[in-house]
Amino acid sequence: MQDKADSPELKAWVATWHAAGDALAQVRRDELRQLNTAQALEQLADAFEHALRIAPILRTSGLIDQQRWFRRLSS
Repeated sequence: MQDKADSPELKAWVATWHAAGDALAQVRRDELRQLNTAQALEQLADAFEHALRIAPILRTSGLIDQQRWFRRLSS
């Protein structure tokens, strides 16, 4: 009986996704090269202003809470 991990179909599927991942990474690099930062910031300005209006003001950065969680998890 052949192990499913060695099946030709699975190997083809993995190869296809590997190639797709490489192609998608290239698309991402190309898009980042063509990005107009000033235009992107302008497009996001309204969303940023909205977040500033509705987000609660935090008294801390959350670092102390994060350290507390890490300490609990490592105990």
